[in-house]
Amino acid sequence: MVVTLSCWAIWRPLYASFAATAGMPGAQVRTGMVALGSPANAIVSVTGAIPGSFGSSCLRITYTGSLTGHVRLYLTPAGIAGTGLASYLTLQVKQGSGGNVDCSDFVPAATVYNPAGLIDTTKTVTAFGAASPGYATGVDSWTAATSDTRTYEFNWQLQDDNAAESRTASLTFTWEAQS
Repeated sequence: MVVTLSCWAIWRPLYASFAATAGMPGAQVRTGMVALGSPANAIVSVTGAIPGSFGSSCLRITYTGSLTGHVRLYLTPAGIAGTGLASYLTLQVKQGSGGNVDCSDFVPAATVYNPAGLIDTTKTVTAFGAASPGYATGVDSWTAATSDTRTYEFNWQLQDDNAAESRTASLTFTWEAQS
């Protein structure tokens, strides 16, 4: 038995086969991206507003990612700065199409915040931030492909409340895309 095992141990390495490998240079893996273009204008810029002052401004967002992305609009608590004026600014946000900052060519498709309009004074900038402080609670969820655009119309009105006197607000709305 010992001799047979010894022979097997010697014979096995001599029983060989041919083998070859080939490589394929240049194979790459690259991830896609989700991205939004930066708007060129501020949504609202007002000085010396008085109770009842109102206005509209439009902003166009362009999706520039290579993957399909899901885009939402929100306002984080950190996106509301100033001395408390945001609580006295009634806000309405509509989504549609158009490209002019003055909204002269805006065509609404949907109201994404405050469908009642500026008469519903409970729908303030502060209330929008509280209801939609992040992506999960953001409004106007849309599926975007490269070069898709959306235009937003922001309507605002300063409430007739003496407590709004001498206050300021600085707002940073956020559009976020995820795939």
